[in-house]
Amino acid sequence: MLHPCQRRAVMSVLLMPVLMAAACLVAPQVLAQPGAVQEDTLTIDEPAAGAPATVAAVSVSSYQKLLDDVGYLGGLVEMPQASQMVEGMIAMFTQGQGLVGLDKDRPWGLLVQSSGQDFSPLVCLPINDLEGLLALGVNAGITTDDMGDGVKSVSAQGQTYYIKSSGEWAYAAQRADQLAYLPESPADMLGELVNQYDIGVKLMAQNVPPMFKQIAVGQLRQGMQEGLDRRPDETDAQFEARSKLAEANIENIEQLINDLDQAVIGISINPDGGGLMIDFRGTAVAGTKLADQLAIYQASGTKLAGFLAEDASLSFATAYSIPADVLPRVVEEYERQMATARTALTQMLEEADLPNDEVRETLNSALEDVLACAEAMVKSGEVDMVGNIQLKMGGASAIAGLRTPEPEKIDAALKKVAALAEGDPNFPGINWAAETHEGVTLHTLSVPVDDPQAQDVLGGQVNVAVGIGPDAAYFWLGPDGVAALKQAITNSASGTKDVKPVQMSMSLAQVMEFAAAVAEASGEDAAAPQMLAQLLKDADSSQINVTVDGEPNGMRYRVKVDEGVLKAIGKTGAEMQRAQMQ
Repeated sequence: MLHPCQRRAVMSVLLMPVLMAAACLVAPQVLAQPGAVQEDTLTIDEPAAGAPATVAAVSVSSYQKLLDDVGYLGGLVEMPQASQMVEGMIAMFTQGQGLVGLDKDRPWGLLVQSSGQDFSPLVCLPINDLEGLLALGVNAGITTDDMGDGVKSVSAQGQTYYIKSSGEWAYAAQRADQLAYLPESPADMLGELVNQYDIGVKLMAQNVPPMFKQIAVGQLRQGMQEGLDRRPDETDAQFEARSKLAEANIENIEQLINDLDQAVIGISINPDGGGLMIDFRGTAVAGTKLADQLAIYQASGTKLAGFLAEDASLSFATAYSIPADVLPRVVEEYERQMATARTALTQMLEEADLPNDEVRETLNSALEDVLACAEAMVKSGEVDMVGNIQLKMGGASAIAGLRTPEPEKIDAALKKVAALAEGDPNFPGINWAAETHEGVTLHTLSVPVDDPQAQDVLGGQVNVAVGIGPDAAYFWLGPDGVAALKQAITNSASGTKDVKPVQMSMSLAQVMEFAAAVAEASGEDAAAPQMLAQLLKDADSSQINVTVDGEPNGMRYRVKVDEGVLKAIGKTGAEMQRAQMQ
């Protein structure tokens, strides 16, 4: 049995978060999240004269949904009674009453407001009996006082908060004056978050007071200056390159701070077999540079469908059209970014331990060709790159293709790098124009693998092929010949295939099976990856998918984790914990 003082302390911990603590704990975290944004616009009523502006909003779908999620996740980690345990604890410390007065089926909300000088959290709770809920705190040492005008002060553990009931809602704040302006319907205001996510966080960046934006940028610049002290062994060119790169990074962050309109992070847990979904969504102020950058994510389909593989260990596709009306501004920004990239690459080569300046200049020229190839692709307004990796012992392979108006730049870069190896007796040499397939010239290279551990992964020999076509470049690496690359080129001629502007997929079952085999071959402890690999192999699905979609003035970045992955990770963790305890 707990001592009465212990019981009161635990009761305070249970009840005060429900009423107020979210305001203190969540608000700083909300403001620290850059996020990214939701498709629908969260409706925030225009503030009355003198009322604070809403800077951020946090939604929780409902108390009952959270309990369901706890039960679902508990079942995945072999704790099927997790939700009942939570309710049992609440019942024990409320003397069997539970959270009386709290509507368990309606959403909770937190609004972070600002009058221009500070930030103030306002908690919105669905209440059908505020007096009953507050009465639970008597045994926990929580005291309430009537302040008049419907406002009550609530004190516990040396902290005082203020609560006011209005309709079917109760509002909790850190100051009584915050309750002078209350939203008419939090459910309507938070509905667009609640309808899509179990937990949602939204930042209205344009409502952040300019003073705080200026402070943020100022601190970034101060930090940059403090980190830009010249190093003792740094040349003038290296110091200048590093300074330009740091300044470019600050400008990008400053642009994000000023141009961002709204940002959302949303989490959904689906107990009906859908696993876990996390969204990062962002929108920019219309007409800004950031809006132009985000506008490029318009689906157009890929003409490299032959390089897609549903059974791959890892796969990716990037295919989108840049709208003609924003293409000039996008190209201008891309050129600025490429200038930053060139500065960074130049710095990297300057610092690299290379034999001589001739090698450094040759590599720099080859990298310039690759950047020029990418720049030509962007200027064309069509971005299209697809590839996949197959992980298996003794035969790991990779294949990729990209469409570009200047594929010959890849050819030029390859020849420059190959020239550096001429005369090296260990270099097997490249078979230039070894084959031609459907208008694509194939250069091939065969490299023997001598290291035993590398042979376990790659086999005794790795074949490399680079294909240069009239409007595309292709790549292949694997133990077999170029047959797979030629087949992918042939299959790509069948037409355009719909894909997301950006999509990536990983079969965790294949990845962990490969990791377990590598660990075992190298003599390392493979127990955990082997267990996880077997559990994933038995699951209906073990995919982790990442997609990017374009939205008006913005984009959505979505991560989906299959239920089989969550279950396997949970069970592996439980088994490893039991093993450690034994």
